[in-house]
Amino acid sequence: MTLKYLITGATGGLGASVLSYFVANLPASEYAAASSKEANRKQFEDRGIAFRVVNYDDPESLESAFQDVENLLFVSTNTFDIEKRRKQHQSFVDAAQKTKVQHVSHLPPLDYLSPH
Repeated sequence: MTLKYLITGATGGLGASVLSYFVANLPASEYAAASSKEANRKQFEDRGIAFRVVNYDDPESLESAFQDVENLLFVSTNTFDIEKRRKQHQSFVDAAQKTKVQHVSHLPPLDYLSPH
């Protein structure tokens, strides 16, 4: 079954806000939450929200999580290590292409959006 939306970073500020909007406006069968920690699964599934593990440092987890997903909301990690961020982004894009995701929307974490 195809999943219309996968929201990464669902435990962070921006991802959680997007997920709240989806919960209020879409059937639960159309979206899933994603986090890098398996331990977060229960908090979503207890609310009837599907869950997938997405670890930006583990390409296999990305490919597994992106199977049968049409649209990805990609919320970056808040690392300031430029090389690590580059590798994470490349792994994310590679996995999305390999699994034939149709659309990727990229948003930086909220701390990048606030004035410094």
